[in-house]
Amino acid sequence: MTREDELIKRVEQGDEKAAEELVELYYAPLLRGVREAFADPNTGFAPSLTELDPAEVGSYYDACDARIISLMKQEQRAHPHAQKAAVKIYSQVEKPFLFFPG
Repeated sequence: MTREDELIKRVEQGDEKAAEELVELYYAPLLRGVREAFADPNTGFAPSLTELDPAEVGSYYDACDARIISLMKQEQRAHPHAQKAAVKIYSQVEKPFLFFPG
């Protein structure tokens, strides 16, 4: 039995700590990515989960497209060619993404 199977079994039995561990294992990395996609384009600060509008999360891939542009402007200010290259490379990423834990 895998660790995940064990946690799922414990969750089914009502173990809240197992549920928290399962969420941390699988959902925390995904939620960090969602927060990053919706970061403020001027400051780069990601919103807290409570600040995210669930309706906006539906536009995740559009937010990712906009985020790569703002991120490159912040991190590669002196290198406009690098900014353009990063945006071009990112435009070739197949979407929707597939998420796998680990």
